[in-house]
Amino acid sequence: MNLATLIDTAQIPASERWSGATDLVCLLGAGLCALAGWFHARAALRKTELAPLARWIARGAVLLLLAAVACMGASVWNRGLEVNHFPSQTMSEVLQMFSLAVLLSMFVLHFALGLQRRGSGWAIVDDAMMLCVFLGAWFTHRYIATLSTAQRDLPPALQSYWFPPHLSALIFSYATMGVAAVVALVWFVMRFWSAVHAGRPMLVKKLLAFVLLSSALSALGAAALRFGLAFEWAPALLLTSLPAGLVAWAFVRGVLDGRLGGPSARSELAIVVGLTLVPFVQLVTLPMLAIGGLVFALLRAKDGLPSAARLAELEKELDDVSFRAFAVGIPFLTAGLWMGAFWAQEAWANYWGWDSKENAALITWLVYIVYIHLRMLGGWRGSKAMGVLVAGALSVFVTFQVFGYFPDSQKSMHRYTDDGVKPMEGQQAGAAASDEQARADTGARDAEQGR
Repeated sequence: MNLATLIDTAQIPASERWSGATDLVCLLGAGLCALAGWFHARAALRKTELAPLARWIARGAVLLLLAAVACMGASVWNRGLEVNHFPSQTMSEVLQMFSLAVLLSMFVLHFALGLQRRGSGWAIVDDAMMLCVFLGAWFTHRYIATLSTAQRDLPPALQSYWFPPHLSALIFSYATMGVAAVVALVWFVMRFWSAVHAGRPMLVKKLLAFVLLSSALSALGAAALRFGLAFEWAPALLLTSLPAGLVAWAFVRGVLDGRLGGPSARSELAIVVGLTLVPFVQLVTLPMLAIGGLVFALLRAKDGLPSAARLAELEKELDDVSFRAFAVGIPFLTAGLWMGAFWAQEAWANYWGWDSKENAALITWLVYIVYIHLRMLGGWRGSKAMGVLVAGALSVFVTFQVFGYFPDSQKSMHRYTDDGVKPMEGQQAGAAASDEQARADTGARDAEQGR
């Protein structure tokens, strides 16, 4: 976009203008959230009532969240008018939908969780969640700006009334599950830094080493995907998948190693490994570790570190908050899968075609079903339940983003990663071939009868 185009706003599509307005609102909202968090932290440390100005700042952040939802909704609406179909065909369009879903889910969860009403301490968690959502939406738009915005016609199979509700339900569920995972990560970050300030300084040195190693792994993986090495060079995939598998194993071992009297050193080390070595996820985990370290350092400087009993109470509350956020998202994930099955039955006379994206979404759903059963029937709480919730979020990430880079995704109707690849659903191709064969057989029989 050149300077002349920037000056002449009439040449900028309406969807991009509304997206720019969303960026501005998100930056303002992030600033208000940071300011509100500072006021809430000061009130919590001094154990005083919140000042009237601080209350208005917190309310202003919520109003800006609503404004961001409205602006992003207008952007998505205008994009639909520009492409003349539901805007979820390309990666840029899907990420716009995801940005809207994250903002909307945070707005819903703000009232559903009611953290602001629980006191200044819990208001800080709400401020941090909104801050992450505002900045996440802003960075998502920065990434969208690097993608192609070329219009693409919908394939015939996607020209169905099932398309909008199916996509909307799944994307909203992914966004809500992402917010629930952020709460779970806050839980692990709080547990880690509480152990550090309880007398385990070696964990800080190990943390720095893991941060450096994780940054190198992410850079290597990003280079592999950026230059197409994932398809041409098998070791590039191993360099990203094998560390992730080892990290997942160590993370689960550390979670299960927790003790009632407090987390063990091995458990804390596994938490560090899980938060720093999973490729590409460090964009969320590393800033949260840094913010958590800053918060605990300030609390220690003010002699306000929470006691063991208070930490146990906070962990219990965070566990409850994450479950409430999960409870909002799981019905939409289930509905999205059901609508996809009905759509497939209507289009191809088959409820499930075992497409790779379908399988990935099914695995994600099963992980969350396991979470429900372990929590409700197995009595899992705390680190075990949070570990499963984070595993579900990783499955969502693989389903939503990493899937498009798998070789098997090249023939999938669910692929929207590369604008240069025209999706071809294997199920649809098979159905078309079957129809063609049936017509050929019918023609042969008619010709035989004619003779």
